[in-house]
Amino acid sequence: MNIERAQAIDGGMNDLELEWLAEKASTRERVAEIGSLRGRSARAMADNMAKGSILICVDHFKGSEEHGDAFSLDDGLYRTFCANMHDHIIEGRVLVMPYPSIDASARIERLFGPVLDMVFIDASHDYDSVKADIQAWQPLLKLGGLLCGHDYGHPPIERVVRELFPHKHRPVPGGSIWEVL
Repeated sequence: MNIERAQAIDGGMNDLELEWLAEKASTRERVAEIGSLRGRSARAMADNMAKGSILICVDHFKGSEEHGDAFSLDDGLYRTFCANMHDHIIEGRVLVMPYPSIDASARIERLFGPVLDMVFIDASHDYDSVKADIQAWQPLLKLGGLLCGHDYGHPPIERVVRELFPHKHRPVPGGSIWEVL
């Protein structure tokens, strides 16, 4: 797995997490990432996906309440993401949806139905948002698709995952990614 370009992008994922995402995405045709920030995890996935595959990156690019003033309210975060993913965007491998998560899922569901092979959730970390993201995106997975996310161990995320998938989830070793089995 090639994660060198992803490692150069500022973000909260360690190398084991980037490698895991890259490996999982490399075997999928249609992947959605919910919460893309600057593109660190998106880069790891897109750099390793097969030709003809697509990564849908969903983020309103306005930061989040949990980060306070860490992000500006202008379009700087969106521009940074696009600069980091420019080659994949131009090639059509990455589709950017600069919308709130629930709006984006409704658009995809209305246009295409369940077409995704993998959904990776790393957006807002509060209980209600995480639950809403999972409930909005899980129905868009094809049979056998992978539902996973980041920051397992963060109390609201862990609580939602345990409630929705009491015996069907596991944390991935080496980081804070979770997956539904």
